[in-house]
Amino acid sequence: MMKQLIESERVGPEEDLRFSVVVLGFKPKCSEVFTHRKWVLRKMVAQADVQPMAVLKYLQAELRITQLAASKYPSNYNAWNHRKWVLEALVPKGGAEQKELLKQELKLSHCWTSNHVSDYSGLQYRQYVMQTVFSTFKHEDFLCRTEWLLELPSKVEAKCCSSCAAASVLEQELQMLSELIVRYEGHESLWYHRRFVLHSLQKVCASAVCAKLGASLFNSVVGSERAFASSVCRESKLAHENGHASRHLSWIENVLRITAA
Repeated sequence: MMKQLIESERVGPEEDLRFSVVVLGFKPKCSEVFTHRKWVLRKMVAQADVQPMAVLKYLQAELRITQLAASKYPSNYNAWNHRKWVLEALVPKGGAEQKELLKQELKLSHCWTSNHVSDYSGLQYRQYVMQTVFSTFKHEDFLCRTEWLLELPSKVEAKCCSSCAAASVLEQELQMLSELIVRYEGHESLWYHRRFVLHSLQKVCASAVCAKLGASLFNSVVGSERAFASSVCRESKLAHENGHASRHLSWIENVLRITAA
């Protein structure tokens, strides 16, 4: 009905967007509302006279709304999935706007992860942002020239390849996860995200300019990973956390054993 009202110009698109925000306030995980917002936004952006500043306004509004919806409902996959669509549909590819927004989203997802350790939907969104950065800018020096989410270690020089810088960022992600796992025991979502990071690090090391150095770095990381999981098994007083760590050790041996051999 709302689509018909918009098509007949009895209701304006922006008025409809404001109304759907009210609906999300009561039903923050409603997939139909997010789907309808996509339809309205596509229609608005497709207008010939739409200005870049107007698109930027829509973008910022959607980012605020998805964050609000995610905060109102735990593991709100629909909200995070809508946020992915916003990045893909409303942001020019490869430009300065995309780079700046990706940096912003990395910082936001870092804060979200630290405060919502059980929310794997938020972690999946963080994975999407990291993959977008690695795939979009792998042939550029963006990773080397920006501070990214955290400060790069001193061992990463300004003129290093993007693979080395990406590996450094992923190592920092593992460090962050180690701190969260020790501080907040029993959250399996953190272990699943850890496996994503290790898979990404495996790919990055394999694509390094110096293959031998990349293999050496990854083997070192896998060794540290075994040591960390073993320490959790020994020191954790929670039975299910010991189970998470034990399964992680098995995953390392069964999935990463070829590279780590």
